[in-house]
Amino acid sequence: MAVWTVTPTLPELRELVEATWCVDYIESFAADVPGADVDRLDGMLAVIEVMEERALNDHKPSQREAATEPRTVKNAITQADLPEWTESAGGREKWRAWMERRVTSFSRRAKKWKELSGAAETVPTKAEWRRAILVALTASKGQGYFSKWPLSLDFEPTDGRYPSVDHLVGPWQADVALEIRVVNDMKTILSVEEFRKMVGHLSKTLDASVELAEPWEFKRDFAGEQADEEPPF
Repeated sequence: MAVWTVTPTLPELRELVEATWCVDYIESFAADVPGADVDRLDGMLAVIEVMEERALNDHKPSQREAATEPRTVKNAITQADLPEWTESAGGREKWRAWMERRVTSFSRRAKKWKELSGAAETVPTKAEWRRAILVALTASKGQGYFSKWPLSLDFEPTDGRYPSVDHLVGPWQADVALEIRVVNDMKTILSVEEFRKMVGHLSKTLDASVELAEPWEFKRDFAGEQADEEPPF
């Protein structure tokens, strides 16, 4: 395995992809290189992911491969995988691209969490995150997990109603749900049960037995988009 001290060329990247065919392996290897440039590594991995996806799309499996490859393991989400409601909620291509960004973000955050916490748990693979997010999207039927408000990519990314993916358990388990961004931010690190108790407590202390109109417009937006590379838990 080569270790670069300067930005690698495209042929070198292509050779690396062909030799390993696994971004996760490259990332874990590079993380052990003393003085590794994280920004450069992130850029290199992003390029490799695009190259892998293009290669996968160009590759037509033989009859033997098609018969032996598990259909439940996804190398990439396609528009055909998405439920019908996504078409009228921003468009299938928008949702496909949005989900792939979430997959990459969750995978990297989980690895960083494990590194910083020293936890013994094995974190999910990208394939497991991809499957979990796709399952959550389908199960949502176009509504937030807690709020039941509509999920749509027609909202601006800075809008509190923009879709977000919530860890129902934690970064060590691929168990997620879709919710609007502001509700996900409110839940933060709480478990589902803790969040339910907190909301119940606040409804009493604030005497807030109300029902909000749908969709409710917030008076202000977030300052920027929800970063793909959020800090680990």
